[in-house]
Amino acid sequence: MAVAPVKNKMLEWVINDAETETGFWTVDLETGETSSAVVIKSFARARLIGDGKEFAVFEGRMKPATPEEGPKFLSTGRISIYRVDSGTLAREFNIAELKGDGEMLCTSGDGTLAAYRYEKELMILNLQTGRVARVAGTVADFPSPGYQGACAFGE
Repeated sequence: MAVAPVKNKMLEWVINDAETETGFWTVDLETGETSSAVVIKSFARARLIGDGKEFAVFEGRMKPATPEEGPKFLSTGRISIYRVDSGTLAREFNIAELKGDGEMLCTSGDGTLAAYRYEKELMILNLQTGRVARVAGTVADFPSPGYQGACAFGE
């Protein structure tokens, strides 16, 4: 899987069949060079943040689709921020308010804030402190059985 590029870097990831490990690395779209892989010992989703020098990993598991609703990512509430160049852990947070149905939607240009959907609330997370900065709103209804959306921070 791949995520939208940031500063000509694309974040790629693979998940093992048992969904117990996820590997992440970046590809420079101009040179084709790849970063060292970071392997997380859980199912996870991630996004490049800020200028593409770090990526945020959200640990969780997938809840299978049912006839009533599509598959859902269930977060553990653990967010880990890794440096792309070295693969080292920069920061890690356990945020109880994020445990359950949720996902990161987008990040601010400088990578300090993230819009996060938790159930039907839209939260703004501070990726420097690991705190919920504020609840920005709620969504009354989602299309069923699944939905897609778009998100962007303004200047």
